[in-house]
Amino acid sequence: MTIKRLILVCALTALAACTSGGLNRSAGGVYAPGVAGEGDIDGLIVGHRLMAAGEYQLALDAYTRAAGQQGLNVDTLSALGSANLRLGRLGQAERLLRRAVAEDAGFAAAWNNLGVILMEQGNGFTAEGRDRTAHAEKLLATRAGKTYSLTVLAGATLYSSAEPCAMCAGAIYWAGIGRVVFGQTEVALKAITGDNPENPTLDLPCAVVFEAGQRPTEVVGPLLEDEASALQADYWGSRG
Repeated sequence: MTIKRLILVCALTALAACTSGGLNRSAGGVYAPGVAGEGDIDGLIVGHRLMAAGEYQLALDAYTRAAGQQGLNVDTLSALGSANLRLGRLGQAERLLRRAVAEDAGFAAAWNNLGVILMEQGNGFTAEGRDRTAHAEKLLATRAGKTYSLTVLAGATLYSSAEPCAMCAGAIYWAGIGRVVFGQTEVALKAITGDNPENPTLDLPCAVVFEAGQRPTEVVGPLLEDEASALQADYWGSRG
């Protein structure tokens, strides 16, 4: 079994939390403050609204203005990283998120500025009675599918230290989780585990599994692969 720690993040819930400061918005639309009094407007709030509307470049512009006003702190760095991630600029996103983590390693929003953690899950090999199918992603997908609607999970992101295997990708798809972000690829994991009977790694990209489905599942990764690989290497080294 691979050693993984997963979190399931839902952007939808977090966006509701972002509105709690009393800002008004028109019915049926995404509210973003206009240019009047721009110096008093929090660019992070504007950016969050634009991210919700799918306007990622405009959100990045708003976050950039916020960084100019507030400086490059953990909030602005994580926001800039999130926007770049949505724009597919993985290298820039990784550099910004590294800086955010360096500012505050315990700041979860550095990994998903708009998200709140819905669930966490570790591997269940021992807890599930030495069940070789009790991978963390599969267990989390099962729990999530029982707990949340398809509408909620379509806006959720599953974060994993290693790419989900074919079995887990199938579980993620059937649960309806809309997005997966992973660190280390299955190919790189296989290079570490080899033919270890505890983890005969399936060398199949999870994107191939998702592409065979009838609803979209976004895949982002690999990210922070060196750190993710170190985690796996330490674990499998201790198993030798």
